[in-house]
Amino acid sequence: AFEVLGMPVRSSICQAARIPKSEARRQLELDINQPLVLLVGGGEGVGPLARLGKRLAQARPPAQVAVIAGRNRRLRAQLAELARVHPLRVEGYTERMDLWLAATDILVTKAGPNSLAEAFVMGLPTVIYAAIPGQEEGNVKLVTEHAAGVWAPGPRKSVEAILRLIEDVELRRKMAQQASMLATPDAAEKIARRLWSLVD
Repeated sequence: AFEVLGMPVRSSICQAARIPKSEARRQLELDINQPLVLLVGGGEGVGPLARLGKRLAQARPPAQVAVIAGRNRRLRAQLAELARVHPLRVEGYTERMDLWLAATDILVTKAGPNSLAEAFVMGLPTVIYAAIPGQEEGNVKLVTEHAAGVWAPGPRKSVEAILRLIEDVELRRKMAQQASMLATPDAAEKIARRLWSLVD
């Protein structure tokens, strides 16, 4: 027999979900009044983030755009060069991911389970730009079937989806609500308790 308890999420993410967006933006020195689009590619900064960031920045959306490049120094350098011309906030690897998510209105990510689980806890609509065949396709299906985000593979489709979500506040609200319904913020504690009961 088995029991589905959900994807464990760090307690710092769960705690940050209670921080007002304006306060998180203030701490990150962002405009507290403009929506934030956050592009992520995991700790290693994988995926087409350079092309996606460039296309989105060139579209000059009515929102703040930030990219977390992770440990990918080449990507960070490319984006930093782009930021000289276009309004774009570029960060390397950060220990403040919880705060960045709390400040965000639209999360742009690959279909990794950790990123999506954190987006659910934060109640964030997601634009998914890539998925590993087989391994992450089920994650895309989960998000789209529950209307918690958009599957928009590649930079062009992703930017189109982002711009649509920026303009449609009501759609963002509905997706955020759906994302929250998929959240399992207590999964880590439940898993730990189940494991403890097995050895106790």
